[in-house]
Amino acid sequence: MAAPVPDSLEKHCSSCHPRYSRQFLLVILVAVSLIMLPVSAADQNGPGGYAGIQWERMFGGSLAGQGHAVIRTGEGNYVATGSITGSDGKTVLYAVMTDGSGNQIWDYHGKKETYEGNSIIETADNGFIIAGSSGDRYGDGLLLLKLDSSGTKVWSNIFRIGKYGQANSVKQTGDGGFIVVGSVKSDDSSPTGWDGYIVKTDDKGNEEWNRNFKGQKDDFGNDIDQLPDGSYIVTGSTESFGSGGKDLFLMNLDSKGDMAGFTTFDGQGNATGISVFQKSNGEVALSGTSCPSASPGSGCEATIIRTTALNETQWEKSIPLSDPGAGIAAAESYNGGYMVAGFLGPDDTRGPAGDLFVTAIDDTGNEVSTRTFALEQITVISGLAALPDGGFVITGSAGGTSSQSGTKFAIARIGAAGGNTAIAPAQTTEQKKFDLTVLVRGEHTGADIGNALVYLDGSAAGLTSDTDWSLLLSAVSRGQHSFRVTKDGYEEITRTVDVESDTSSTITLSPSKVTPIIVHGPVEDKIDVVFVPSETEYNGDTNQKIPVDTYTSCRTAFENDVNRLISSYLSLDSVTSRNIGLPADFRKRMNFYYYWDPDNFADAFDGCAGTLPAHFWENAPFTDVAVIVYPTYIGYYTGPPGKPNGCASGLGLGSHIWFKISADAGQLMYHENGHAMFGLVDTYCGNTYYVENDPDPNVWSSESACIASAKAGGWDASVCHQISGMTSGSSSGTCIKPFWDWDPEPDIMGNGAYSGTFGNSSTTRIKYIFDSINGGKS
Repeated sequence: MAAPVPDSLEKHCSSCHPRYSRQFLLVILVAVSLIMLPVSAADQNGPGGYAGIQWERMFGGSLAGQGHAVIRTGEGNYVATGSITGSDGKTVLYAVMTDGSGNQIWDYHGKKETYEGNSIIETADNGFIIAGSSGDRYGDGLLLLKLDSSGTKVWSNIFRIGKYGQANSVKQTGDGGFIVVGSVKSDDSSPTGWDGYIVKTDDKGNEEWNRNFKGQKDDFGNDIDQLPDGSYIVTGSTESFGSGGKDLFLMNLDSKGDMAGFTTFDGQGNATGISVFQKSNGEVALSGTSCPSASPGSGCEATIIRTTALNETQWEKSIPLSDPGAGIAAAESYNGGYMVAGFLGPDDTRGPAGDLFVTAIDDTGNEVSTRTFALEQITVISGLAALPDGGFVITGSAGGTSSQSGTKFAIARIGAAGGNTAIAPAQTTEQKKFDLTVLVRGEHTGADIGNALVYLDGSAAGLTSDTDWSLLLSAVSRGQHSFRVTKDGYEEITRTVDVESDTSSTITLSPSKVTPIIVHGPVEDKIDVVFVPSETEYNGDTNQKIPVDTYTSCRTAFENDVNRLISSYLSLDSVTSRNIGLPADFRKRMNFYYYWDPDNFADAFDGCAGTLPAHFWENAPFTDVAVIVYPTYIGYYTGPPGKPNGCASGLGLGSHIWFKISADAGQLMYHENGHAMFGLVDTYCGNTYYVENDPDPNVWSSESACIASAKAGGWDASVCHQISGMTSGSSSGTCIKPFWDWDPEPDIMGNGAYSGTFGNSSTTRIKYIFDSINGGKS
């Protein structure tokens, strides 16, 4: 039986409140970047040892406390948030900013009605937004707090729909507002327990809409991110849906907050999704924890899950958590991999109990390295932020001393293995060093571009700021240097800069015409499918080509239709012969992209298969199959002089092949792709092209050849039949071709193009192509 999923999300009128204890493992996946370092030995803590622990600091004076989240600011300072507890036993929100050496710049103490900060982001005005929990005489709720750059409160809002509530994550949205996710509970006797809760606000924290994710048991919302199209992805844990117990989930929402998809991932009976963010190629990464239901204190693991844009699992990597009570943190690395950090428990072979471990994982889920550190004070980790030099800063709690009760709010900075290798070559006394500011701008608009990844002499140097759009590179040696800049949606560029003094350099990026959607590997090893928008559709009733702006005026409409067509590719096994079967990983043997040139679109009805945009093959030379997509076909195709609703330019890979299809054509896509990708031949009788398409043909030039193939495959040879039928477009007369096929009707390559399946011979051919894709490349 399929696991249950929620049908929709509830909407609630504005009103908010709630607080609950932190009953889940402290696990944070921070959507920032680290440099992955190939180190396997323990890092020592010698005085001034750059590769090890730089400093540990405790904040909040004599008050007990704990840090929950930390970020690096655009100016290179650190800001952390969490909570401290006063002498009266009341816990309040706390935030602190330090400089790069850990010296306090300012701190913020919340009022008695604020409980804790769980998530923090920097805003475009150099201020900060904190999400956490708070309360007043009306109850507890999700807190959203704005601080200015000096740590002074600007505004705050509480959102509640019951007695308890807490915000766990906040992100800024494309319109300047904020999206917040957390959990709420109506009251102590609630039969359904905790529910996930999502709030969208404007830039002043005023609610625009909310959604409630609930079932019959406890459901928690832990992180949210906005995708480029304005939609959202959410993760957390659910006991109401999935396979039973507590499952990690990934939920998709459209731009208005309505649910568009829901997927659960089984753990060991007690799994929690902690953080989610989108990869540059449209895929998604999740982090979480998994513990056995019977013994949650042992056998626990940190989990990183990589999925496609359609929520299909690509790989899953687990890291042992021998001390799960000490928390866990993770982050994405600059090279697309991941880093996981936690503390070692007794009998852990990776190092002494109580040491911090940091494990690096590459982009395919393979473990690269593990480093360990003997921290002097911090015993629980809950937040992690990356540094441009390859080091990182963490926050959590430090154990108390004889003069202090409870734990302390703590921050520590740890250097990159082997020293600072990310920004510039090692300094020597003979070389003169300079500071270089890199600015990145768009070619057509002239607009500054943030979050562009800059490489200096082949090494990742950092991302341009999304506030002032610059990246400062310190201590760059005199002379010529190579700069490479990459940014999603833009063409990669490499240029040489001659550095002779403290200066700035502006690098211009051109918009990329090819956007990756799902990429499973290098183009040389996969079948690369590129979707291209058409500026025309067709009226079969009047036999007229119609110019349309369905796609030309709305890129999102095209993207949505492409995603639906990709779903058909990924469901190919549902229409192929189960007697033959496809490779288990056939989905991962294809890459998907779309092409967008605002000055040149395809014309789906210029010729049978249509024409591609000018310079398409120059801009996307790796393409194996191009798919011209047009919105719809009006009426029916009845033959010449009309234009067919689908048509392929040829058979098989390796020769600049393409086909056209309407977005709403259904299974006809399988037929035309059968020609283009797999080289399958039509099996209906009509004015088309026939050939025995060796090897593993689906059409034979003689009956004896068909029978021989059937016997070799263990099929019923008597099923072989000559291609024949009624003459196309006529109510009388017969059509007979000197070719034979085996697949019975309704055959997708025959009269079942709209509703059939691929038979044994067509499926054998498809399997052959998947098994020899490198041979199909030109």
